[in-house]
Amino acid sequence: MFRVLQEALTNVARHAEAKRVRVGLREEAGRVLLEISDDGKGIMPDQVGGAKSLGLLGMKERAAAVGGSLEIAGAPGKGTRVVMKVMSEG
Repeated sequence: MFRVLQEALTNVARHAEAKRVRVGLREEAGRVLLEISDDGKGIMPDQVGGAKSLGLLGMKERAAAVGGSLEIAGAPGKGTRVVMKVMSEG
């Protein structure tokens, strides 16, 4: 989860032109949720699955490697939201 957070924050710094970033970590319904959201320019749908998006692909692979999932959504001028969900141990 740390590496996904690290990559998400790097992407915000490089691309988002955001003024604010919010990071949350919580347990919900037997899962741990990591959420990163910003108020930047927003990621485009074609960028989420694009061949140039190696950082995003790496984030998805890291989530899958621990049995989790990763959701990335954004809208022009409304920022981007990244949510990683992993089953809780315990």
